[in-house]
Amino acid sequence: MAPGATAAAAAAQRIAALDLGEAKLLAQLSHKVSVRRRAAFVAAYISVTALCFGLGILAVDLGASDAESAAGGHELLCLATAIAALQAVFFLTKRLVSKLLTTPDIELDLQAVHLHSLHFAVDAFDHSCDICGEEIADGESFRCRLCDFDYCLDCFKRSKKLQDWGLLRGDKGVKVPDRLRQAGMGAFFCRALGLLRSYSGHLFVTASCLLVNVVCRLFVPSIEGKLFDDLIDRNSDAFFGRIRFLVIYWIGQTFFQSAQRLAARLMSRQLRLDLRLKLFERLLSQDVAFFDATRAGAMAQRVEGDVEDMSRPVPLLINNVLQSVVLIVGALICCLISSARLTVLSAACVGPMIYLTKVSAEWGASLNNAMTACEEEANSVVTEAMTNIRHVRAFSAERHEAGKYSRVLSRLFRKMRKEAYGDLIVENLEGSLEFLVQILVLCFGGMLILQDHEEAGSVGGLIAFTMYWGILRDGVDSIQSMFSELAQAAGAAQRVFDLLDISPDIPLDEGVELQRESFLGRVVFEDVHFTYQSRPEKPVLRGLSLEVPAGSTCALVGRSGAGKSTLMHLLLRFYDPQQGQILIDGVPLTALSLRSLHDLTGFVSQDTKLSYGSVRENLTYGLPWVRPEEGELEAAGREANCSEFVEEMEEGYDAKVGEGGVRLSGGQRQRLAIARAFLRRPRLLVLDEATSHLDSENEQLVQAAIDRLIHGTRVSSSSFASVTAARCTVILIAHRLSTVRNADVIAVVHDGCVAEKGSHDELMQLEDGIYAKLIAKQAERAANVLPEDGGGGGGGGDAGRAADPNVDGLFDKVLGRRDSSESGSSSSKGSGGSSGSSKGSGGSSSESSEEDCEASDAVSFEASTPKSGR
Repeated sequence: MAPGATAAAAAAQRIAALDLGEAKLLAQLSHKVSVRRRAAFVAAYISVTALCFGLGILAVDLGASDAESAAGGHELLCLATAIAALQAVFFLTKRLVSKLLTTPDIELDLQAVHLHSLHFAVDAFDHSCDICGEEIADGESFRCRLCDFDYCLDCFKRSKKLQDWGLLRGDKGVKVPDRLRQAGMGAFFCRALGLLRSYSGHLFVTASCLLVNVVCRLFVPSIEGKLFDDLIDRNSDAFFGRIRFLVIYWIGQTFFQSAQRLAARLMSRQLRLDLRLKLFERLLSQDVAFFDATRAGAMAQRVEGDVEDMSRPVPLLINNVLQSVVLIVGALICCLISSARLTVLSAACVGPMIYLTKVSAEWGASLNNAMTACEEEANSVVTEAMTNIRHVRAFSAERHEAGKYSRVLSRLFRKMRKEAYGDLIVENLEGSLEFLVQILVLCFGGMLILQDHEEAGSVGGLIAFTMYWGILRDGVDSIQSMFSELAQAAGAAQRVFDLLDISPDIPLDEGVELQRESFLGRVVFEDVHFTYQSRPEKPVLRGLSLEVPAGSTCALVGRSGAGKSTLMHLLLRFYDPQQGQILIDGVPLTALSLRSLHDLTGFVSQDTKLSYGSVRENLTYGLPWVRPEEGELEAAGREANCSEFVEEMEEGYDAKVGEGGVRLSGGQRQRLAIARAFLRRPRLLVLDEATSHLDSENEQLVQAAIDRLIHGTRVSSSSFASVTAARCTVILIAHRLSTVRNADVIAVVHDGCVAEKGSHDELMQLEDGIYAKLIAKQAERAANVLPEDGGGGGGGGDAGRAADPNVDGLFDKVLGRRDSSESGSSSSKGSGGSSGSSKGSGGSSSESSEEDCEASDAVSFEASTPKSGR
């Protein structure tokens, strides 16, 4: 069974066995229990906070008891222990209740849809389905609790799965990362520490400077407190001496702090760039099947946005932890020395504030995942629109695209607004607690001084205590902020680490290296079976076998969807067959180094891809020896019939071609692709409908270049001697009879197999042969067409081309059948049996690209040559 078919069947069985009504009732019950549980936690939180402050106030004994007595010390210790125990009991009780008070839940494990388990939810408002992209109006969907993936009920009922962009695929099927883990701060923290190992020098500088600053900072509150005492006592000498110390401290702090910040910022920027490069390299190494199930906009968001989000807190981990621990311990000791009772009072707010930060971090992490999903969708909309801008303009769909983008941004804004309200509430609650502590400390500390209590210190001592408590709060805030950022970055980190942890099924550099001198180019397909993962129920190749001798030319003929382009993709090892094998010079393709094979291969497709750069950069793109020999570039341009239009450009070979080659015509792009193949000096040449989308004039120019490329000749120039390259092996899909009939081997591909094989003359002699009937039908149709210049019916030019049927029509007539759905896609120009794929649909490729690469490779034969084939 093809990959994905087993998982799809199992998923269908689980879906069929699920009672959706029961799932909805359980989800509603779970939601109600969750709401009531949260309300109970809020009430308990308020009660515990009030009790802690009450015990803290009780600790400040304003009576006449002796603070130095054993009873007073024991009482204070008991109150401090009670506050700590009360806060610990609250946290433990909350965790226990969260585990015990749970309701039965419907959980689906659908590997064909999403890696993680999905749970039925009734509160998915303001979310959109990750399968169909529609908004979930009623809030009911299957949701992933780890990465904010949504699966709406409509898609669930129809068992939709193949449009999912949440799956990471390889050539063998869905990829499960080597370290599949739950999103969380703990996992992220551990892996973040591993990322910092490469920056030990930066860490040492920042940690050393930070320790010096922190230790010196702990002396400042005591000195500033004594400054006020000196002012009250009018001790000018001591006052100015301490001022001088503060000035020296400030100079030293500025130096060490600047060094620490510089090292930290350099490390942060370097880490971010290194991660982006590493992730981009990992993306480039993935199988082609990986990009069949991803969006270009989503992958760009991972390389840019997710790396930015996850790397922001990483460089500060060591620094913040070290700084916070030293500050908290040092400030706590100083506070206890200054006033133990005020310390107990102040500590009453620590537990409640930690709980607030924890809840805020968890809620923010979930919301951050939802916002990231919206940003990925928005990026995909922009990428798709910009890539297909001519398509958008042709249909005047600017408002439609802007509307799509606006709807996504509206959802994103609603989530951002929710985040802003939540942050505001938490900040106000934390600020209120801090203000309450300050008021209580100043109130009770001031009353001790006013009443000349024997525990009362000086005014400077009270000021020093408040400053030490501020330092302690800074340390706690730093840790809380760090863990809050870690929690929010955990979702982005999971997406980044998922990509870093998966390896391609088809490695680029493993295997036997091919050498140009010994490469022959004999290609053998043995019992090849292949099915695209996106269509496991529709096999493309069914036991295809074919041998292409070294140095020969093999032409593939067949209707749309017969598997010709797929055969090319298998030869280039974009995919591996599920059964059978491909041999190159007697060695299995899977045992060869893919990179070395591509270095010896020239590839010209029907849809040439050019990068934004100069003509020279596009011609030398991927060239194994990087730079061509002197004069070789110009010679290749002349051979490919592109030197004329290139030299007409103002900057010649340095002229920019625009993104995707938009400044060039289709014929010019094809000729550049052929020139690029010339430069590679290929020993194996793959031509996939290289002239299918061209007009008559451009087709003749491109075909002439192809003929020269096949026969391996180069012209001479002053600096590039005329040579005749060794004849290479050529496998082509073409719609010109002259190209097909001159091939050494012609293979008729039908229903995923080779129905006929042989030379033109051999196939023409087969009784009731498909190829012979194709030629006869085309000749019959061409003979009934009169050219515009009054020549014979077999004349060339546009009239001849107008008579060309596509190969689908020929096959329908020859085989005596016609599929209405296929006939509707026939082209009157003979350029293919399908209207073609809508390229750049937001992903590197997709399910439609797999279908259209077959649907657009229809072959029609040139009407100008059928007489010679009779």
